[in-house]
Amino acid sequence: MHVGTSALRDEFCLYLWRSVNMPGTLYMAKDLRHAQTVYAGLIAEGYVVKVVHARTNTEYEMSDGSLLPAQSLSHR
Repeated sequence: MHVGTSALRDEFCLYLWRSVNMPGTLYMAKDLRHAQTVYAGLIAEGYVVKVVHARTNTEYEMSDGSLLPAQSLSHR
């Protein structure tokens, strides 16, 4: 299936796994709000989660309850 660039505009990829030694799974969230909700639930269940914005390939990290671009957190 071909996915156009506009379809990826706000989607986030959540890569999750139980430990760094076990293969991960990919979850797609349709926007930042859904990514934050899924991220919080997965972390609570004990998963390790990496969040990447699909269009820009920017990694996001949780800070004070919000997912923010990782590079903006390093400038704080």
